[in-house]
Amino acid sequence: MDTKQAELEISQIKKIMEETRGILIDDGLGFIVWGLLISTGLFLTYFSVLGIIDWSVSNYAWFVLIGAGWIFTIIQMRKEKRENKAVTFAGKVAGAIWGSAGITMTVIGFVGSYSGLVKGYGICPLMACVLAAAFFVSGVIYNQKMFRYLGFGWWAGAIVMFFWISPHTLLMFGLMMLFMQVLPGVLMYSKWKKEIKAAEYKAA
Repeated sequence: MDTKQAELEISQIKKIMEETRGILIDDGLGFIVWGLLISTGLFLTYFSVLGIIDWSVSNYAWFVLIGAGWIFTIIQMRKEKRENKAVTFAGKVAGAIWGSAGITMTVIGFVGSYSGLVKGYGICPLMACVLAAAFFVSGVIYNQKMFRYLGFGWWAGAIVMFFWISPHTLLMFGLMMLFMQVLPGVLMYSKWKKEIKAAEYKAA
């Protein structure tokens, strides 16, 4: 490798580090929306297992909820593209991490369960593992301690659900979604709003 090539790669690495230092991955709305949708589906399924509501309600609800989530995601993507927002390398990586995680969980939830290969109570811990990886990798790349801690939390929850073969794991996973995805999303949104106001104040 010649000197010029080495210098170019070093400068690119520095640029990426500057972009990702203390970066706020996004406004957190995706975490909030998806977390609320998934937790709603989990609670409905839990009530179906307990016999409180009919199974057909929760089965149809999953299609509606996941469909609504992807519609929201597509609208957000088009909105960002329409507004011609500058997308950094860090932003592209974040999109790839969470986009692939969302697709993976959709495949596990629908294809895995309906094929019969993934049994009912196995879906929650598998999805928790996917979320753990996504949170942890995001936390390492963007130097976000909260995300790394959440990753460990999701792994710990997955281990519990793998051994605790019970319908109550549906309730557990739903509560984890609220406290370990929706709540962080709310905190991210609050921080994002403050940064937007600070930027507007400086520009004024």
